[in-house]
Amino acid sequence: MGNHTPGPWKLFDDRRMSIVRLDDGELIADLDIIVNGQEDANARLIVASPELLDALRAITAGYAALAGAFRNPEEEEEVIAARAAIAEATGAEPARGSTESSTPNGDT
Repeated sequence: MGNHTPGPWKLFDDRRMSIVRLDDGELIADLDIIVNGQEDANARLIVASPELLDALRAITAGYAALAGAFRNPEEEEEVIAARAAIAEATGAEPARGSTESSTPNGDT
């Protein structure tokens, strides 16, 4: 899996709930199917995902660097869960000791 379309993204409630990239207006997704009444909340979460991924990477790296002086952060449930979430978002295998996940073709 390649890299995702860079953010920031914006939600336009144009009856189709379009998600577009802010810098050039590239369409990311149309959420025009009503599924369960939670479309607004789901769309906001999708729009925030590039920033959430970046923040999770930064927090994980900062925490691992800080905690590394006192214990092995790679054995902590929160670090393991964060790395698994990053890997799921990027389509990669969870990486230990890094905020990045690796794929066979080198994408992160």
